[in-house]
Amino acid sequence: MGENTMAGKTYGLIYMSPIDIRLDIVNLKKQTVIDRVNSVPFVSVGNYQAEMPQIIETLMGFKQLMADYGVADYHFWWHYQTVDPITAGYICDQIKIRTDLDVDLLNLGQVTYLKNSAVLASLKQGDLQLTTDYVYQLTLSPQGIVISEFYRHEFIQSWTISLNLNEFKLISDSMSHSSLNPIEIMIDYTRSKLEYLRKELVHSDLATLIIQDAWILNRHFLASGEEFKLLSRDEIKQCFTDATQQSDQYLMQHYGFEEEQGARFLFGMIVIQRVFHYIAPRETYLTNRSIGHGLVLNEAARAGYLKDNYAEVILTAAKNIAERYQVDLHHANQVHRFAKHLFEQLKKLHRLDKKEELLLEVACYTDDIGTFINQSGHYDHSAYILQANPIIGLSDEENKIIAEISRYHSSESPETGQAHYRHLDNDIQMIVAKLASILRLADALDDSRRQKIDKISLSLKEGELIVTVSSNQNLALERWSFDLKASLFKEVFGVKPVFKQRRVKQA
Repeated sequence: MGENTMAGKTYGLIYMSPIDIRLDIVNLKKQTVIDRVNSVPFVSVGNYQAEMPQIIETLMGFKQLMADYGVADYHFWWHYQTVDPITAGYICDQIKIRTDLDVDLLNLGQVTYLKNSAVLASLKQGDLQLTTDYVYQLTLSPQGIVISEFYRHEFIQSWTISLNLNEFKLISDSMSHSSLNPIEIMIDYTRSKLEYLRKELVHSDLATLIIQDAWILNRHFLASGEEFKLLSRDEIKQCFTDATQQSDQYLMQHYGFEEEQGARFLFGMIVIQRVFHYIAPRETYLTNRSIGHGLVLNEAARAGYLKDNYAEVILTAAKNIAERYQVDLHHANQVHRFAKHLFEQLKKLHRLDKKEELLLEVACYTDDIGTFINQSGHYDHSAYILQANPIIGLSDEENKIIAEISRYHSSESPETGQAHYRHLDNDIQMIVAKLASILRLADALDDSRRQKIDKISLSLKEGELIVTVSSNQNLALERWSFDLKASLFKEVFGVKPVFKQRRVKQA
């Protein structure tokens, strides 16, 4: 595979979803699409083994097209959530053997992050002349739906709802011999799944709704090259009425889709109608900006062509989890400030990059969430809470790193005898150890949770890291905790952290 040398501006983005495969040939510097090719939609949604001959044929065609364009740098992503990780590994290996393409797996949190980034970029660039501060992004997919909230062009939070197309199909199949109307059951079922959001969502004409990945509606309403389309209330109402009352033949002719896609149209319109009812938005837009645009932005940032990689979405998600589990945010903010300073000033010592810095920042907000269960052993509780609540935008591996950093941020040290640590790859073990040792020092500097220290400065001298703290308060607890937690840092880096206090002169 022509892995990312970033030597040129032209880049190939291959993305496989449960319904098809797409190739975008893009100019990363300008973040523009030069050419876009989609495969024929899969007959069996999410059944990759059954679709393997078509997948291989499509990918070989993509390789030839990239060669024709002279594209040497490319990447292949797959949103694999419809299959288990073991099966995903089998499929990746088959693709590698037959096409020589490596596949990077995307989890639901990463896909959500990329789709949010695509819309967030448009909001920040002023592509939409919005009249509301609140914006809700409703993302539809056969596997489930996600609702994301933005306020004044900043990400606030998101909700992932386990409501999917297969559940609708099961309802329909189970009622094939019943006199009851399955569509009425689907509407009631959708209401039951979404009802808890009624109190969460800002409504009464104060928000804008953006509908993403409603591809049948996109094809029906959006003109070629159009990225957003304002829909009237009457248009939304008519689409819902058509989906729930018109015949399949009428829908296929009017909206231009194949028979097997009718269930997806019905699913989407029932969800849209319910969310629309809860929010009562001032304006509603359709958009075809989705994961492809997010991938372009992500790669452009990685190549250095774009400053904003929307990492604040990931950090905000971490803060939301911290708040949900009643973490002391004053303490977390102080730890974050010290940890970031330590990381930036010790780059030559730890030799980690921006990606690991973000993981450290996230861990500053998640390390204490286990206290919600019990203060005793809270670091272990933090780890398994994080395993059950992965952070949006992070890979499975990165979420695992966050969980392990949180596990070892206190007094317990990583040891190969521990199963959860032993099963990590060697490179990952080292990242966990380095970041956990930095987090321990930062955490110790606010052990009293009273933010006694104004600022810190660092100096490396003859095998010692002198951490000078500026404060006029009694720091006996911070000094004791620092000395206790410094052992892992010395073990990892061969440098002994030393705590020194500098009194601040009063004006």
